[in-house]
Amino acid sequence: MPSKPSIQVNQLCLNYGHFEAVKNINFNLKCGEIIGFLGVNGAGKSTTIKMLTGNLAPTQGDVIISGFSLSDDSIRAKNCLGYLPENPPLYNAMRVDDYLLFCAKIHHVKKQQLKESLDNVKQRCGITSVGQKIIGQLSKGYQQRIGIAQAIIHQPAFIILDEPTVALDPVQIIEVRQLIKKLSQHHGVIFSTHILSEVTELCDRVIVIDHGKIIYQDSIDELKTRLQTSSLSLAFTTPPNIDTLLKIAPITQATQIDNQHFKVDFDKTINPAELIVEQSVINHWGLYELIPQQQKLEDLFLNMVSRS
Repeated sequence: MPSKPSIQVNQLCLNYGHFEAVKNINFNLKCGEIIGFLGVNGAGKSTTIKMLTGNLAPTQGDVIISGFSLSDDSIRAKNCLGYLPENPPLYNAMRVDDYLLFCAKIHHVKKQQLKESLDNVKQRCGITSVGQKIIGQLSKGYQQRIGIAQAIIHQPAFIILDEPTVALDPVQIIEVRQLIKKLSQHHGVIFSTHILSEVTELCDRVIVIDHGKIIYQDSIDELKTRLQTSSLSLAFTTPPNIDTLLKIAPITQATQIDNQHFKVDFDKTINPAELIVEQSVINHWGLYELIPQQQKLEDLFLNMVSRS
């Protein structure tokens, strides 16, 4: 087994007859990373995840998990994975502790390690206080935490979460996001979502899938760079006129919003922020607001999807 576990997804394809549902998916994941799998409903996220977890056989390609091929050595490959489907596999009539011990035994956790493993996942997932409660009587948020607990009971290197915050209320969503962030300290995490804010808040990298193929793959920092525009929002206590602003070389266009607020566009190769500050000090304009404008993530996402 490699000293640094990883998931390598190579040329993953799935065909239904002549229809290509998933087309040449390639990416990798290391321990400690979070990858957001982003796409509209029906884009192919859940189908791809089913192949990553071995629940659906690909037409072509393979997934290598910690050095083990999911096609040729599926048992050892799956031992390195924890999986939370979109609908958590819970037995609502069972008590939480009994259910998690059952899951631990399915994953062949050694008998002498069962109690330690149970206590560990309950503490990590914030469900210690509900161990003796019936699962079906708990809130959706607690049930989602129990679903995550069953995915990590055997200490896998990687966790795959399919729409982990679906149907949760705003408080529960925040709690589950915080839990996912903590999990990344010990595991590599892939989670699928169609909620854009989850990607920017949680992920190290983002993969956008549409019509079964990857249309964007890069770091979250690069995504944020793409959101930046060549515009600034300005506000002055004693504002200059538009002609004066246009004399600052990189500025190509200036629009006055009200008596004190302006929007300026500039040549992308040169950011005029420092020059604006300098001229404001020299000419006593009283600059009190200088905000880089960003494209909305929703707009960028829609542009990607429409182009694909």
